Amino acid sequence: AQASQAPALAAYADFLAAEVERRRRDWPECSRRYAAAAAAFARIGMRRLAGLARLGEAEALAEQGRVEEARERIAAARAGGAAATDHVLAETLALAAARVTLADAKASANDLLAGAETMAETAHGARALGRLPLAWRAASLAAQLFGRVGDARKDEQMDVARRCFEEVKMKTPVSHWSGLQADGEARALAQIPVDRAAAAAPA
Repeated sequence: AQASQAPALAAYADFLAAEVERRRRDWPECSRRYAAAAAAFARIGMRRLAGLARLGEAEALAEQGRVEEARERIAAARAGGAAATDHVLAETLALAAARVTLADAKASANDLLAGAETMAETAHGARALGRLPLAWRAASLAAQLFGRVGDARKDEQMDVARRCFEEVKMKTPVSHWSGLQADGEARALAQIPVDRAAAAAPA
């Protein structure tokens, strides 16, 4: 039994190491580990985790400014079709696509608006279901994307993100707050000012 679990454990180890190296910004090692994890998960039929590793690599590429390569990974994930039958992969793909668009200094207004509206819809649906971690992340991304094109909906989405984030934070042990607040989408909540009157205005 232990031998049969070894490939999965090795793949998990590579995935976790990739996440650590991404925070350290050791990009060559990060990419190597994501690729190894994706290949290993795929070999043993763990399609969801293989997809998550590939999307993690796409986001890491975007963080390095290698946006075209990141977009290629996103397109490949969409073409692969796994997200069509796996809601976790579908949500992660949507978030990753939004992050890649946000990282693209040359993204068109249409792309930015499309990404923002997708994230706003995702946030609304997640909040209605009580899925607050997904809701605040999606709303934060929506606000940032709307902000890139000067769309006033930025304020409403940032307000949603902050409210949901605070609810999540209150349910999180204090010892974990620093990690939560270090998250990229969480940092954006502290950086982007909100026009409260605009946020409260009816849509």
